Amino acid sequence: MILRIGYGVYVKAKISSLSGNPIPTLLLTEIGLQVMKRLGVEADVGYFQRQYRDGKSTQIPMRDVIATRKPVTRKISLGEKELIYEKFR
Repeated sequence: MILRIGYGVYVKAKISSLSGNPIPTLLLTEIGLQVMKRLGVEADVGYFQRQYRDGKSTQIPMRDVIATRKPVTRKISLGEKELIYEKFR
């Protein structure tokens, strides 16, 4: 299966064993990073996700955030979950 999650952005999907609805095989943050790479925009996970990844924080970030060097207006969403963009700190 294939899901459309943005303008020109399609991802592979599988059927959820819980709800029976199609869900993407990758996390929304990972999809956003791949899209930015293909667009030629330097990007990484958001500030709080980097803090958690580097072991500087024990709090698990709940929002899908990507930090970019350039402003991005592309909307990437799946249902009610939407990817948020922030400027590199």
